[in-house]
Amino acid sequence: MINITFGIIGNYCCFKNIVYNGSYATNFSVNYDPTIVTMGGNSGWAYFPDMAVIAAVNHINESPHILPGVHVNLKRFTDCGHYDPSANSDYAGNSGGYASAVTGHDIIDVHKDVVAILGNQYSSAAKGLNEILSTNKIPVCMASTGSPRFSDRNKYQFIFRTITNHYPKSTLLLLKKWNVKRAAAIYQKDDDYGTLAWKAFHNECEANDIQLVANIGVQTNFDDAAAGWAHQSLLQTDARYITVFGQIQFIDDVLAAVTKLGIFGQKYVWIAANFADTNPRAFTYMNGLIIGETDFMQNNQNLLDNITALAQYDFGPEFQTYAHDYAVAGFYDCTMLLALGLSQLASQNPEKLAKRGFQDEMNFTLFQNLEYSGLTAPGFMTLDAFGDRQSRIAFQSFTGDHLNRTTFAMSSDDYSSIVEYNYSAPAFFGGGTVPPADGSIAIITMYYSLKSIEGRVVLSLGITGTLAGIVCLLFLVRFKREKSVMSASPVDMILFCMASGLIYISLFFNIGIPTAPSCKARILTLTIGVTMLLPPLIIKNAMLAWLFRQNHRLQKKQIDQMWNRVRLLVYGPVWAAACAFLVWAWHASSRPLQLLRHDSAYFQCQLGRDHVRVPAIVLVFNVLIVLALLVTALFTCRIENTDLNETSKIGFVAVSVIGGFCLVQILSQAPDSMTDFKVDIIVWVVNTFILFTVMGVPIINWYQSRTRLPLKHIEPSRRNSVASVQTHNGHRETTRHVVSKYNYIQLNKTTIRCIFQIQTRMKLASPWFTATASLNSSGDRKAWVALTNPTKAWCFPISESFGFVVEGTTATLDLKPFSINQTLVLEFEDADEAQMFDQEFISALGIIQKSDESI
Repeated sequence: MINITFGIIGNYCCFKNIVYNGSYATNFSVNYDPTIVTMGGNSGWAYFPDMAVIAAVNHINESPHILPGVHVNLKRFTDCGHYDPSANSDYAGNSGGYASAVTGHDIIDVHKDVVAILGNQYSSAAKGLNEILSTNKIPVCMASTGSPRFSDRNKYQFIFRTITNHYPKSTLLLLKKWNVKRAAAIYQKDDDYGTLAWKAFHNECEANDIQLVANIGVQTNFDDAAAGWAHQSLLQTDARYITVFGQIQFIDDVLAAVTKLGIFGQKYVWIAANFADTNPRAFTYMNGLIIGETDFMQNNQNLLDNITALAQYDFGPEFQTYAHDYAVAGFYDCTMLLALGLSQLASQNPEKLAKRGFQDEMNFTLFQNLEYSGLTAPGFMTLDAFGDRQSRIAFQSFTGDHLNRTTFAMSSDDYSSIVEYNYSAPAFFGGGTVPPADGSIAIITMYYSLKSIEGRVVLSLGITGTLAGIVCLLFLVRFKREKSVMSASPVDMILFCMASGLIYISLFFNIGIPTAPSCKARILTLTIGVTMLLPPLIIKNAMLAWLFRQNHRLQKKQIDQMWNRVRLLVYGPVWAAACAFLVWAWHASSRPLQLLRHDSAYFQCQLGRDHVRVPAIVLVFNVLIVLALLVTALFTCRIENTDLNETSKIGFVAVSVIGGFCLVQILSQAPDSMTDFKVDIIVWVVNTFILFTVMGVPIINWYQSRTRLPLKHIEPSRRNSVASVQTHNGHRETTRHVVSKYNYIQLNKTTIRCIFQIQTRMKLASPWFTATASLNSSGDRKAWVALTNPTKAWCFPISESFGFVVEGTTATLDLKPFSINQTLVLEFEDADEAQMFDQEFISALGIIQKSDESI
C-alpha cells in the first residue's frame, strides 16, 4: 500500500488544544467541543471544512475505484501561528508573512509526503503562500477563498477553486438589467479580496459606461467617523445602488453602521459581493439585501449526517445554514477532485506519485473536467479557463425575515447574460418589484387614470357593457310571460345576464392606481362572472335536446322536475367552485405588483400563491364547462325546429371563449404597461359578442316581429275547389294550383330546397334556413314568394317592378319598396344555378299573372 498525504491549511491558531511544530498542527479532535469550537467564529470556519475533508478522505480510502492501492493521509498546517484566544473573533487573514515564511517552508521542505493542499484561508493570508506553492508545483484547491487574484494563470497555475469568481461580473449584470447608470462601492481596503474585487468591478463599470460616483475604501476595524464619512459620501453623490466588497463580517459591519445613519429604505439597493453573515447584528437592515448564490444543490444531507456522526454532536436545525456558509460541500468536492485527478497519475506509477515525481503534471488542467458530479451544483463539476468552478448564479434578495431569501434571477454559465428574471418577485426593500431610480432618471409609473385615453376607454366600455346587460335583464323580467321569451328559459337567461354584468363590472376596478382591495375585487368579479356565464346555455340547450328526444306527450310537472334536476346537476358544481374561489380569494393575500419596462413602471394584480393552487383548479373547471357546452351542441344539432336549434350559436360562443382565452395568454407572455388595457378590450369584445349572440339577436327579432305588418291568412273555406294544371319542362314539372282567386306555382325546377337567410337593415348576422319555394297570388295582382319547411313558413311580397337581383351565386330580394326593412338572400351552388332560378321565377311570375287575368 502506497501512502500519500493531503495537507489542510487553515486558521488553526483558534484551537487551544492544538499542538504545534512550526506550522504543523497536531492533536486535532474530530469530536465537537463547544468550549473549543464556536460555530459562528473562525474556529467553526476551520473545523467544519476540516470535517468535510475527513469525510471525503474516508470515502476515497474505502473506494476501490479511486486511487486503488494508495492510502491518503491528512496533515494540518496553520497559516496564522500558534494559539491566540482573540483569533476566534478578531482574525481576518492578516498573517500573510507567517504563512509565506513558515507554512510554505514546512510544506515544501519538511513534509515532503504532502503532494496536494486543501486551502481554507483568507485571501490576504493565501496570496503569498499560494504563489510559493504554485511555484513549487504543489496543487492547491480552495472552496472559500474568493480573491480574483487567484484566477491569474501566470502566478497561480497550480491553484484551482470549487467556487466561482463572479462577484464583479454578476453585480454588473444586475446593474445592466436594471438600466442603472450610477452606482457606488464600499470596499475593505486592507483586505486582498475586498480590494481586488472592487478594482475588477470598477474596470467592468468603466467598460460598460456605468459611473461609480463614490468609491469608499474602509479599514476592517473602522470606527464611527469612518461610517459617518461613508454616509456623507453616499448622500452627497445621491448614490442609490451600493455594492460592498470584502469579507462577510466586514459587509455585516458596514451594513449595520451605514444603514443606521439613514442610507436604507425603498430608494436604496444594497448588494453584497460575498455571502451574508450567518449571525448578523440584526435582520431588519438585511431587508432587500441582494447576493449572488452559486450553490444550488440540496443533496448534501448525507455529508452533514456523516459529519454529525464523526463529531458525535447534534448541531441543531441551523447546521445546514452554517455548513452552506462555510462551504462544507465545496471542500468535500475539492478533496474528491484532487483524488480523482491524482488517480490518473497513480495508475501510471503510484511510487512516483508519493515521491512528488508527477508535480509537473499537476496544474489546474489535470482537474478541469473529471466528469465528477459534485455536491455544490447539478451536473458535472468543470473548471473554467481560469481554474474557477463554472456555474450559473442565482440572484437572491433577503426578505428581512431572519435569513429567508427569494431567488429572482439566474445568469448564464459564463456570466454574460441573465437568462431568467422573475419580474413579479419581491427583489427590493419592502417586497418591491421595480428597481428604484439610480438618481439620474425618474421612473414614470403608469396606470389607467380618467385623465388618460386608456382610462376613459375602459370606463366607457364598462358603462356601455353594464347598461347592455341591464337592458337584457329588464327585457327578460318585463316580457317573461310572452311565448317567445318563455321558450328561452328566462330564469337561466337572467343568471346569464348577471354573469355577463359581473364581467363588465370587473373593468371598473382597472381604473386608477391599483390597490390590494381593487385587485382582489377585479379578480373575483371577472373569475366568478366567467365561471357563471356558460352554464345557463348548457342547461337551456340540454333541456331542449332532451325534450325533442321524447316520443310521447309529457306533463308540465314532469318537465319542471327535469328542469330542476338539470339545474341542480349543472349549477351545483358551478356554485360550489365559485364559492370555493370566493372564500379562498377573500383570505388570500393580494397586491398590485409594480413591474419595470425601460424607464417606466406599471402595475399588475396578483393573488398570493399557496400549495392549494385554487386558481389552477378553477381554470380546469372552466375548461370542463366549455367541453360540456360543446357536448351539448352535439345533441342540439338534431333539433329540427330551426327557431330552437342553437347549435351555431353555441359554436360561436365556444369559439369566442377559446379565442379570447388564447389571446389573453399570448399577451401575458410578454407583459407591458398596455397589457391590462388590451386584456380589457379582449374581455369586453368577447363578452359583448356572447351577450349579443345569446340575447341581442333574439331581442331584435322579437322587436321586428312585433313591428312587422301581418299577412292575411287564406281561409280554409276558400280551398274547397282545386284545379291542377301541370306543364312539363325537361325532367321536372311546374305545378300550378288554382283555388278560386288564389293560386300558386312551386319553384322546384332549379332546386328542390333553397338555402336562404333574412338580413335586417342593421346588417346583423342572421341564421341560414332551408325550405321549399313557391310563388303565390291572391288574384288581385298581389303576389308573394313563400318559403316553407316542416316547422315554419316565410312570406315575402313581390311585384312586376321589384324582383330578385342576381349577383354571382346569390339572388337577393329587397323588401324596402314594401316598407319592410329586410332583404331575402338565397344562396346557390354556382352562378349558373342562380341565373336558372331567376329565369324560373320570371317565367312563373308571367304564368301566374296571366292566370290572374283569366280568372
